[in-house]
Order: sequence, then C-alpha cells, then structure tokens
Amino acid sequence: LSLTRLESGASELQRQQFDLVELLATLVKDADFEAKNRGCQVFFNSDGPVHFRGSEELLARAAENVIRNAVKYTADNSSVSVELTQTEQNICIRILDQGPGVPEAALDKLFEPFYRVADARDRQSGGTGIGLAIADRSVRLHTGTIKAMNRSGGGLIVEIVLPSNVN
Repeated sequence: LSLTRLESGASELQRQQFDLVELLATLVKDADFEAKNRGCQVFFNSDGPVHFRGSEELLARAAENVIRNAVKYTADNSSVSVELTQTEQNICIRILDQGPGVPEAALDKLFEPFYRVADARDRQSGGTGIGLAIADRSVRLHTGTIKAMNRSGGGLIVEIVLPSNVN
C-alpha cells in the first residue's frame, strides 16, 4: 500500500527542515541494538549537522530499510557502516555491509518491487522484496538517486544521493 501511494504520487510531500545527522543517528542506534544479537555493530560517521528540507518520514523509511537489510545480510560478528557527507551540490548517505554482496546482474533489479536475489533465503527470513522499492521511490520523490554496488573486499554499498538544496 505504501509503495502504491508513493508511485501514484497520491501523498503530497510534506517538506520540513530537519537534521539528517540526528535522523541517521537514531536509526543507527536502533539497528546497532538489533545487530548485537548476531555479534555485529552498526557505526555512524558524519562531519557535523546536515540540514535538509524534505519529508523526514519518507527519508527515515528509506534509510531504515537499507540499514536493516545491511544488518540482515552482513556476516555474523562483523559491522555495518553508515556514512553521511555533504558538498555544495549533494548529500550522500552510504551504507556498507560485510555480507556476500549481490550478483552483478541483480544490482539494478534490487530496487524493483518484489525482487529478491535469493527467494528461498528471503522467504525463510520473512523478506518480501518491497523495502528497497519503497526506499527507491522515497528517494526519487526528493529528486535523489539510490544505487547498489558490490564492495571490492566483499559486501554491498548502497548509496543515496540527495540534492543539497531542496526547496
């Protein structure tokens, strides 16, 4: 239902000014608590406040979906890193895990509704393949982009890029 609303544009984007550092710090704290069950940690790195004008709720959902996936697929006793940087033009949120990565042919499909890299594994873990599609739509409503790349040493990087000055 959330995805349908986002795709149809039925929900007007309620924009407000908020600090992405505060938002991400809260999400990372919650994810770190859950990750400890598997001996994992979630780290957050930012240079300081990053003010953004947009829907805090939609961006929280987007980031939370990506962070939770990273925690879910990172190797036991490893870590997930969340990095936030800003330039004059862009704000970049990078989520890096230490999991198995994704086959190159599947990278572009990750953000399609109901797409799952490993159906049997995701069915066992309760995944529906909708979280990253919601993240994609939420980011695009803010005229941003989201993409996934395999890490050279193993794992996945999901990068969310938003314009620095959204009115």
